[in-house]
Amino acid sequence: MGLISNEQFLGELAAFYIKSREGGSRNVSVTMKPHDGKSKAQPRGTEFSTSSAQCLFRAKFGNKKISTAVHPKDVNKFVISYSALLRANMDNLEKQKKSDEKKEAKKKAKTALVKS
Repeated sequence: MGLISNEQFLGELAAFYIKSREGGSRNVSVTMKPHDGKSKAQPRGTEFSTSSAQCLFRAKFGNKKISTAVHPKDVNKFVISYSALLRANMDNLEKQKKSDEKKEAKKKAKTALVKS
């Protein structure tokens, strides 16, 4: 799982969303975290330099993983493209089903408010 370019990451992420819509694994997981560009872990107590800070984006779909590092100068361009991609693929979300316990608790709370 090496780093790929930002444009290639967005293209493959779009392909993940299309495949999830067609079937198969339904989950596309995207995470992001600050990254200093170093591959080795630093000992605890060392400062994180914000001058060279990058943002590491990772995406997982089934057993495929992709990742990219977004440099500070490319953040605005990447975020605009990423948000457009998310908006285009938000139609595939499923509404979560509430458990019966939560429904009963809400009913009890409403009836308690009405009685008092």
